Parts: sequence; C-alpha cells; structure tokens
Amino acid sequence: MDGTLTTASLNTELFEHGLKKMLFGGIAHAVTTKELYLNGEDIEAVDALRERAVRFVDDQFEYMVRNARTRARNQQFFADYDCKVVSLGIDCLSRTIPTRWGLKPPKALGERTHPFDLAVHPYDTLCAVLTEDFASYLDTAQLAMSPRHYVVHKKLKIHFNHEIGEVFSDNGYAHFVECYRRRIAHFREDIANNPVLFILHLTSNRVPTELAEILSRRLARDDWRLLVINTSDAPYDDAALAAASPMMRLHHVPYPYADYVWHTVPHFTTPGGQTFERRIVCAVHQAIVESFQRRG
Repeated sequence: MDGTLTTASLNTELFEHGLKKMLFGGIAHAVTTKELYLNGEDIEAVDALRERAVRFVDDQFEYMVRNARTRARNQQFFADYDCKVVSLGIDCLSRTIPTRWGLKPPKALGERTHPFDLAVHPYDTLCAVLTEDFASYLDTAQLAMSPRHYVVHKKLKIHFNHEIGEVFSDNGYAHFVECYRRRIAHFREDIANNPVLFILHLTSNRVPTELAEILSRRLARDDWRLLVINTSDAPYDDAALAAASPMMRLHHVPYPYADYVWHTVPHFTTPGGQTFERRIVCAVHQAIVESFQRRG
C-alpha cells in the first residue's frame, strides 16, 4: 500500500434518487395492482409489509455504516504497511472482499487494476499464464463472445465476465486487448517493485505448490507471500499444512450455507455472509501484519 489516502465522495443526491425510485416504484405498483382489493386483510398486510420494509432498510443502512467505518479504519491502518495486495483469482473474490473491507485500496483511491481482478481463470490456466508471462493471453484468434455477451478465451478457458458487450469485440477485440495489455503492465510493475501479498481463492482443498514455485522463480526474492482461501467444504489436513511452502498461508473458510453466492447483496449482507467475510478479512489482516514491515 502506498501510504496515501485521498477522498472519494458518495453522490448522496443520486443515491437518494435511486432509493426513492426503487421504493416508490414498488409502492405504486402494489397499490394499483388488480389483485389488491383493499379489504381489511389487504390493509393489514400492507401495514405489516411497511414494518418489514422499515426493518429491512434499517438493517441495510446499519451494514453500510459498519462497512464504511471498518473500511476507513483498515485503510488508514494498512496504509502504513509496505505491502501490495494482488489478486491471482481464480475469480473476483480475491480482489472484491479485501477491497470491500479496506485491506486493498479501491480504484477510486488510485489502485491499478490487474488481469486476474475481474475474470475467472482455472487454476491450471493461472499457472500456465504466469509461466509463459502472458504470451498467448491476448491472442485474438482465441477470443470469442459467450452466450451471455462477455469475452472468453477459448484455449485457456478464461471467462472475462466483466467485459460485456460489443465494445469489447469490435475492431478485432481492439478495446479489450488495449485494456488487458494495460492491466498486464500494471501487474508486472506492481509485483516487481513492491513486497506483495498474493491472494488466491480456490474452491477445493488443493495445495497450490506449483503456483508457489512459479512465483518463487519469477520473483527470486523473499518479500512476498501467497494467501490461499479455500471455500470448499473440505478442510486442509495436517499433512497438507505441514508440507506447504513457508511462503504460503492456507486458510479454510467454507461458504456459510448451500447455494451461497458471495458477490450478491442478499447473501453477503446476511449474518452468515458477514461472518464469512470477517474470517477472510482476519486471514488477510494476519498475513499482512505477520509477514510485512511497517513503513518508517
């Protein structure tokens, strides 16, 4: 982290307009629907719904305030550590949750985007891409649009699921290539010039020994660590923990319930979702404090 914090403002007028549109639009639909007869039971139901809506909105704002305070506190604390937090995928979790809780600065505060931040890379692809230093990563002959209109890499089986629409496929994927060439350059520069905490999200209890070896060869220094977040139901056994590289930190943080979707608001704001994210935040916090020096 660079030790410098700036201010990013919330557009409160735009936020309030969106909230009113959502609430009043729903109310207008409810009170004009043909199925609502406004008899005694309907009126009682509307009154009960009001109480539930108020509790729901209050809970969401309580979450927002708690998140904002925690993020600000963490940003201030970890700005003093000489460490760059870098996501290696395999999906967006490794970037999103540390950023949501202030352990990694957001783009609004100057953090540069890397190639593994906003895409899904299978583990074997990740290893291959780092070994060949992105040699075939931007081969436009291998790029295509998925049925959901985002870019995919056919050979490497990468899903660039945030690069949506024709703007990314027009002119032989020129905009996509320009965007990811810049992200690759940021990745190379940031890991070459900073102590690094890499974060890898896996959905199995696989120990990424090959990846650790690739990083060790590439960096040829010891001011980095690899934090692995395993969200499967299978924990690491004692043998796996004992055999892990000393540069590696393995944490088992299973999803809180079946069908949990970590990146959607109805899931990550639940009590189980908040506990899940706190455990990841604690793992990142521990890895930074134990492995990196404070500035000055």
